Amino acid sequence: MTNNSTRRQAVTFIRVNHSTVGSDETYHRNVEWQRQQCQDYADTHGLTIIREYLDEGGGASLEQRPILREMLAELHALHNAAYVIATDQARISRRSEEMEHIRLQLEISDARLVCTKYAELSPTAQDAMTQLTATTAKLAEQDHRVWRKIRRPEVTGVHAKGATV
Repeated sequence: MTNNSTRRQAVTFIRVNHSTVGSDETYHRNVEWQRQQCQDYADTHGLTIIREYLDEGGGASLEQRPILREMLAELHALHNAAYVIATDQARISRRSEEMEHIRLQLEISDARLVCTKYAELSPTAQDAMTQLTATTAKLAEQDHRVWRKIRRPEVTGVHAKGATV
């Protein structure tokens, strides 16, 4: 259970994949940009950042992301922050099932994810937007699975009027 001081405390989650951003300079600019976005959000909403988690890429699944697992474990054990600030939900996860699991872990820890991307929205609207994003991602994943099942490699193409190539 959170107390009054914990309600105003937050942690930040920054994710940058060093191998995809190119140079060290670009990497550091990306980290600093995310850090500043999170700090601006905290300042605007009267939150105190008590810890930063910096995930430097690697695998996409939760099992391959020790920093994300560490954050979830510490929030669960300590119940010391009411908010996780990230620039975008995609920094946490792009996988819908995984995002549902993470959201549940945050709820159990009395914390909620807020994204600077939706800073102008009310907390209720932010929750709705992140839920919509997760639902859209889930539908896209399902659509991709269905497409892979029905796609037939023996069909190489179709002309506009229906004649096969």
